[in-house]
Amino acid sequence: MYGLSVHSPTRTSRRSTGRGVREGMSRVARWLVALGLVLLPSRAMAQLGNITAETTVLQPLQVSGIWSLEFGTVPRNRVTTIAPTNIFSGAFSVTGQTGAQIAISFTLPTTLVRVGGTQTMPINTYTGCVAATYPVGTNPCTTFTPSAAPTNATLVGGVRWFYIGARVDTRGLNAAQLPNGSYRSFIVMTAAYTGN
Repeated sequence: MYGLSVHSPTRTSRRSTGRGVREGMSRVARWLVALGLVLLPSRAMAQLGNITAETTVLQPLQVSGIWSLEFGTVPRNRVTTIAPTNIFSGAFSVTGQTGAQIAISFTLPTTLVRVGGTQTMPINTYTGCVAATYPVGTNPCTTFTPSAAPTNATLVGGVRWFYIGARVDTRGLNAAQLPNGSYRSFIVMTAAYTGN
C-alpha cells in the first residue's frame, strides 16, 4: 500500500526532463522571434517622382477650295483627262503653323451628275501633286495619289497647295444616257495636324 503513494524516481525524472525541454524550446522560440525583429529591415522611406503636363498650341488649319477641276466641253464617246499640273486642274490651299506636318485625305466622287437631272458621267483615275506656289505652272510639284491613304506634307512658310486631276469617260453612253447639260459633283479635302 505504501508503494502506491510513493512516486518512482524514474517518473519524476521524466516529468522534470519534459518541463525542461518545453522551457528550453520556449526560450529558443523567444530568442528567434527577437532575432527576427532585429534583422527585419526598417520600413523604407517614401520616394517621390514627378512628370510634366504639356501641350503645344498650333495655329488652326484652314482648308480652302481655290479652283474647280474643269473638263470644259466633253464630247460623247471619248476619254478626257486633266493632269494635276494642267491650268484647269482643281486646286486647294492649306494654311497653318509654319513647319508643321499635316495629313490630307480626299472624298472623291465616282460620277458627275447632270444638273437638274439624274444622268451621270463616270469620273475616275484621280491624280494629284503638292507645291509651294499657286498656280502650279512650271514650279516643282510633288505627285501623290488622292485615292490612297492620307498623304503627309509640311507647311513650309505656313502654306501648301494641292492640285487634283482626273479623267471622265463618256464612251458607250448615248444621247439619252448622257444628254446635253452641265455635270457636277464635289471633291472634298480634309487636313489635320499629325503632331510632327
